[in-house]
Amino acid sequence: MIWKGSLETAPANPEAGWAYYNTKLGQSFIYDGASWQVMSENGKDGKDGKDGKDGKDGQNGKDGQNGLGLVWKGELEAAPSDAETNWAYYNSTEKKSFIYDGTTWLVLAKDGAQGEKGADGQNGKDGTNGTNGTNGNDGASFVWKGELDANPTEPQTNWAYYNKTDKKAYIYDGEKWSILAQDGKDGQNGTNGTNGENGNDGTIIVWKGSLSAEPASPAKGWCYYNSTAKKSYMYDGSAWQMIAQDGQNGDNGEDGAPGTLIVWKGALEAAPESPETGWTYYNTTDKKSYMYANSAWQMIAQDGKDYEPPKVFAFTVNAEGKKVVFSSGNLQYTVGTGYHFADNQYDYIGNTSANQNCTGTFDLFCWGTGDVPAQKQVTVSSFTDWGGYIEPDKHWYTLTAAEWTYIKTNSPNAWKEITVGGNTYKGLVILPDECTYVKTDIATTDWSELETAGAVFLPAAGYRNGTDVDLVGFNGGYWSATSASSGLAQYFYFASGSSDVGVDPDLRDHGSSVRLVRSLQ
Repeated sequence: MIWKGSLETAPANPEAGWAYYNTKLGQSFIYDGASWQVMSENGKDGKDGKDGKDGKDGQNGKDGQNGLGLVWKGELEAAPSDAETNWAYYNSTEKKSFIYDGTTWLVLAKDGAQGEKGADGQNGKDGTNGTNGTNGNDGASFVWKGELDANPTEPQTNWAYYNKTDKKAYIYDGEKWSILAQDGKDGQNGTNGTNGENGNDGTIIVWKGSLSAEPASPAKGWCYYNSTAKKSYMYDGSAWQMIAQDGQNGDNGEDGAPGTLIVWKGALEAAPESPETGWTYYNTTDKKSYMYANSAWQMIAQDGKDYEPPKVFAFTVNAEGKKVVFSSGNLQYTVGTGYHFADNQYDYIGNTSANQNCTGTFDLFCWGTGDVPAQKQVTVSSFTDWGGYIEPDKHWYTLTAAEWTYIKTNSPNAWKEITVGGNTYKGLVILPDECTYVKTDIATTDWSELETAGAVFLPAAGYRNGTDVDLVGFNGGYWSATSASSGLAQYFYFASGSSDVGVDPDLRDHGSSVRLVRSLQ
């Protein structure tokens, strides 16, 4: 046996008889010529001894320092900068109050859920009628033009409309547009009211369609449109009640301006001579149709381009030729929303509170937790694939350890640092089948060119142990669907700036990245 010392991962290019202690797993391994075998592991702590007898009471300690008072900073959208111990504020975005302990902001309180609406109070008695006022002058007719993006053209006095762009209503006074009304700002949240009593059960509506007469043997909640009376009715359990009726026809609109008479001149190589307004032809040279108007030829149509389906970049994952395509980015999960892919291949969450505690949006998962993703440290006995919970019609799945190994061996790959929008991202680039680039091109070729050629980028997103996120930007670990032994599962790993790439076992309760694929067969 040749002892290789204490290492975080298995040494590369092992030989039979090599052995080492894995500092991350707390186990010793020996290489049998084909794979690493567990040789020993850290022993469990012994049982606590019995408690000794109580000693005599010690002397009273010195008085402690005076405590700090709470300093309220008011209602803010985000935490105040340069915070001091015992500063506190209400976060109007998250609806929570926070207090600063000298290191981090801790939740002090949060808004309660809004209660249900209470029952309406009884109507008050009618007041005494006031004296009739003097009749006002007749008002001018108000013509509502609806919701528009801009002022309507050729307006007339008392035309009015709502501008969808600036959120204001305008009226035309004969010379200019004046503001009639505008959207108000949202008011502050009111105090939660006392929960009201539950209301009576509503009536289930059953629509029976358009009929010339009421349907026979009606049940409560039946509704229909009477095509004879032009009214809609609902049955209340004893009689048909009208709930709507057709409106009256509006006035006919003004006649439009006379149209242009179209005269088709056929397919020609060039514009016909001595054209007249309305002449139209198809130009066989530039593949466009033209109409003569306003003393010039105006293009009215052109040939469309043939549809080109998007190119699919495949990766072979076994000796039988099975091919897959990678997802557009690492898998992420948002609490309350569900799974989704990162916007870009190089995006990752990193060392944030969300990744440490599996809250908000995070992208480090314990092994096999497709059905229970929000677990910061859990060991599951059987694998549940994350692919079954995102875009089910596309059949995403997690690669096996053997498939990861085949890609590592047969697809050119190398560590690369890329710069996008002024930000630097580190990770592993893998080239697809039939790619014109080779491994040595990865370091010298711009990322945008590599991505256009179908390259996959796996960001070095680090890993999580409990609530500690480490090695972000230095190491990458991506789960496989293959278990290793009790408490362990195989994962695909790579390290910063090195050729140390492969598949190794890791604890199932560690948080690692997930990049899904789908089969092309």
